[in-house]
Amino acid sequence: MKKDNKKCIDLVQGKFDHVENTFKKAKKYFEYLENDSFVEINNDYKDYDDFFDYCNKYGLSWDYIEPNTFNNQEKGYFRFQLSWGGPSDEFRIFLDVNNNGLNSWIDIDKIEYWYLDWYDGSSIEIPKNSVSFGVCQSFLERECDLLEKITKAVNYEY
Repeated sequence: MKKDNKKCIDLVQGKFDHVENTFKKAKKYFEYLENDSFVEINNDYKDYDDFFDYCNKYGLSWDYIEPNTFNNQEKGYFRFQLSWGGPSDEFRIFLDVNNNGLNSWIDIDKIEYWYLDWYDGSSIEIPKNSVSFGVCQSFLERECDLLEKITKAVNYEY
């Protein structure tokens, strides 16, 4: 817990805003590069191929958390973990499971941003028009593309 005794609920919006602004700045830079616009080379981005590469290396992991992995966690979700330890932060992507078939994987019910710090944690639902939502959606789409390729490779009917 922070020395100023602020709880995660007091910090979560500001932490999300920081991540969102970081993604916005990087996205704008890579959009200028893609459009052949004059842009001064920014050393912060010189080691990345594109915006997705930047986001991929910004986070620590992308994984799926099975239902009931944690107490009081009935739904499974995809997690884009940005940092780990105390404090840590992550996006949790919940899918709309009322649809059928592989395409339902891309139907996002909601995405939450979580800020966690030693026995404390808080979340906000992120707006669908945010850059962070688009980043999480890109990870999910790549997950679905991979699953579809594997499924076709083993000739599985779904």
